[in-house]
Amino acid sequence: VNFTFNNFSISNSKDAPIVVKNGKLNIILAEGTDNKVSDMRAANTEDENSSGESSTKAYDAAIYSESDINLSGSGSLTVEGGYEDAIHSKSSLTVDSGNYTVTASHHGLNGKTSLTVRNGKFDVTTVEDAFHSKGDVTVENGEININAGDDAVHADNTLTVKDGKINVAASNEGLEGITVNIEGGDITVNSSDDGVNAAGDTEDGSQASYAINISGGNLKVVPGGDGIDSNGDLNISGGNIKVLPGGDGIDSNGDLNISGGNIVIDGPSDGGNAPVDYDGTATITGGSILA
Repeated sequence: VNFTFNNFSISNSKDAPIVVKNGKLNIILAEGTDNKVSDMRAANTEDENSSGESSTKAYDAAIYSESDINLSGSGSLTVEGGYEDAIHSKSSLTVDSGNYTVTASHHGLNGKTSLTVRNGKFDVTTVEDAFHSKGDVTVENGEININAGDDAVHADNTLTVKDGKINVAASNEGLEGITVNIEGGDITVNSSDDGVNAAGDTEDGSQASYAINISGGNLKVVPGGDGIDSNGDLNISGGNIKVLPGGDGIDSNGDLNISGGNIVIDGPSDGGNAPVDYDGTATITGGSILA
């Protein structure tokens, strides 16, 4: 299913404005155009795991597909997810380019098996997660501004940031996945709880292997809780990292390995915590730490 949006606007107060039940959905934003998709339904207040009749029948996003969704082009798209999500693919959601303003009463961009952002500009405001996947989330590039009521970027599996500019003005937890890889980019995270967090449950209930790996980029974290918090190992081999924590600055429930990077920890503000905390073994072979 191929759509080219050329100053296109659609809204619906009774059902999802755009639903694709079969086949991949490709949306191209024509150059120089402003487009809008509005789900005007009242916010769904049922638990997402509810088995009630209404929750099983309703399509839960302004743009909804049972298969892959691909977004591209150089135009602009505003998506209002009044009922739940703004954009939801039950498979893979990929954004190649474009300019997006997204609001949602649940998740902003939701790709069930994967969510990939290759480029684009985003202004996302959500009640729940801004970017969400039960699989992997990958940010390859782009300019992303987030105000989230829950996680700014959440992956049930692996979250990887390769490059781009990410500014999280508000969140509960900033970047979260079972594995979090930060390879590059300019990232600022403000959160009421942990800033970068390796945590969560696997979809099949199996034992998770948690890890945070930071090898590059510029990362500034201003959390109410811990700055960089791994339920497993924490590995830093590069990058410029500044943490102004309310809780622990760097917290590893496994081993802590630092072989590179420049790390500054200004805090914590809570005297019951520490700039660096680990439960396993700490190995420092390179880099610098100022705490």
